[in-house]
Amino acid sequence: MKLYKSCLLTAALLLSSLEDAYTTDQPREQKSDNVLTVQNSKVRFPTDEERFVLPNIFSPIKALVDPKQGLQKKVASLQKAIERKEKVVSSLNDQITINRIERTRTIDIINVYQLRMKKKPSAVAEEFIKQNLDKLEEKLSDIDEKLKSLKNQLDGHEEDIEYQTLELGHLEKLKNQDLDLQK
Repeated sequence: MKLYKSCLLTAALLLSSLEDAYTTDQPREQKSDNVLTVQNSKVRFPTDEERFVLPNIFSPIKALVDPKQGLQKKVASLQKAIERKEKVVSSLNDQITINRIERTRTIDIINVYQLRMKKKPSAVAEEFIKQNLDKLEEKLSDIDEKLKSLKNQLDGHEEDIEYQTLELGHLEKLKNQDLDLQK
């Protein structure tokens, strides 16, 4: 109750200071027809300091006079903060589930390698030898194919060489016959 009274007193003082800020410098004159006029009066406008200070003074008073509005603003800001925190928590939960999945995958891979290592060394060696033999067989078949193609090329070249030697021999015989005839 004391707080309420002090707020009302402060508000009244502020209102009176505002009222004084907008009063005229010269007194009003009354004419005969009961109309109030002001001659050569100047209105005093509030200074820059008063313009910026007075609204700041009224804001706590408004919050005290209308507590519901202040509480509603606080509740709204708290709700927004809670929503932001919930988003952060949900993203953290998503990351945790992803990490769990990755962890189980790596554990499974490790278990598979452990099982392979527990096999007898001879069985592991046999698998290794089989794999290497298969690779060697593939390489040998590739080499055989290359050799066959090279042999075919050589056979083709040999036939060409034989044909060319036969032609040369035939040409030499013809030259010899021509030389014999010319003599």
